[in-house]
Amino acid sequence: MQTKRLDYLDFIKAVAICMVVFCHRVVIPDDSVAGAVCMVLVFSAVPCFMMCSGYVLLFKQESAGKSFRRAGHVYLCMVVWKALYFFFFQMFDTVEWNAVTLFRYLFLFCSLPGVDTENLWFLQAYIPALLATPLLAPMFTQRKFGMALAYTGLAYLSNQFVMSAHLLLQVGSSRLHVELFDVEMLSHVFPLGGEYSSMLVCFLLGGVYRLLEERNLPQKRSFQIAAFFGMALGLAIMMGVRYLQMGSFAWKSIPLVAKYEWSGTLLTSFCVFALLRPMGDGKLARWLGRNVGQCSMGVYYLHYLCLIPLSIYVYPLLPVSLWVNFAKTALVVAFCVLLTKAGKRIPLVRELMR
Repeated sequence: MQTKRLDYLDFIKAVAICMVVFCHRVVIPDDSVAGAVCMVLVFSAVPCFMMCSGYVLLFKQESAGKSFRRAGHVYLCMVVWKALYFFFFQMFDTVEWNAVTLFRYLFLFCSLPGVDTENLWFLQAYIPALLATPLLAPMFTQRKFGMALAYTGLAYLSNQFVMSAHLLLQVGSSRLHVELFDVEMLSHVFPLGGEYSSMLVCFLLGGVYRLLEERNLPQKRSFQIAAFFGMALGLAIMMGVRYLQMGSFAWKSIPLVAKYEWSGTLLTSFCVFALLRPMGDGKLARWLGRNVGQCSMGVYYLHYLCLIPLSIYVYPLLPVSLWVNFAKTALVVAFCVLLTKAGKRIPLVRELMR
């Protein structure tokens, strides 16, 4: 049972890491509506990773010390990879720094001009979830479904609900040229708010999904149909938000503002997770899980380092096309998987990709 569970979670991670690579350094025509829809869909990747973690970690009966050590390991990996990124970007341009800015960049979650660590924000969101796990896990290990649902709802109110209302009011104020209410400060009233609380909601939803699974709800055909229409609804909502923000459904090389803080992104992400879960039992899915999903963290760290030289030296030679972006995704994922598999043969490198 344990092997089967990890197989289907690895499949979800395989799909999620492909979506992550797809949405970085894109080659999509500005007038492509299909490209904009794809970009909205792939924003469910990071939430799916968080749900996979919550699905497992919230049901582990382990000491708080072990959870804290896991968070410490993630923090140390982040520091090492940020150092590697720092040296990597020095090869392409001069990065101005001093001891204070470098220390803040490496250890205090700050940015450094000239070093693009856009993709490493996930680690900063993951650490708070790991630190909170000892407090949250008992309600899941003891199968207190009502309490788990209440905490997840509170986390949702603390972030996606308030922020969706705030962002909609901002967009409405801009479009209608009238001054509307500012509700952003309401998020400070809720105890589970914070910069990355949107990811905590996803972490908790992974645990909630597993509790639903124990009640045999996701296995029902009606649940899968609801998940499909929920995904379609979430995509429609986010395309509507995109139109309100930019006045167009086309890609226009402009990503959504605060994409993880919209309720539509959360709905899409949960439904994508629910749709992928039963697909993970197939032979092809298990192969993808073992060969791509189990290398997902390595691909996550390495893909950006591959995309930077590609975007500088190769992209100018390529046609701007959605299909080129799909091809870029497949090639970069495959190359990073090979690098990860080779790297994992070295114990220290294996720890950095875990």
